[in-house]
Amino acid sequence: MLFEMLPFTVWRREQEEMASKKSKDDEEKKFVRYKEGAKMYGMSLRKFQDVVKDADALYKVGKMALVKVSVMDEYLETFKI
Repeated sequence: MLFEMLPFTVWRREQEEMASKKSKDDEEKKFVRYKEGAKMYGMSLRKFQDVVKDADALYKVGKMALVKVSVMDEYLETFKI
């Protein structure tokens, strides 16, 4: 019985490690793209783009748009009630 459960246990542990590693990577990023940032902040893509412009957190590298996470965090903190 133990040997039947072993592969699932190993798989589950690997999944948990991958999830924790992924969340650490998200925390360490200084810049994100629109799609990733909208997901990270739980906003629609269009609303996120508007907020980024208001926060002055947009950086353009060629045609690529990058959003500075620290500037967004500071800007959003100003709306705290």
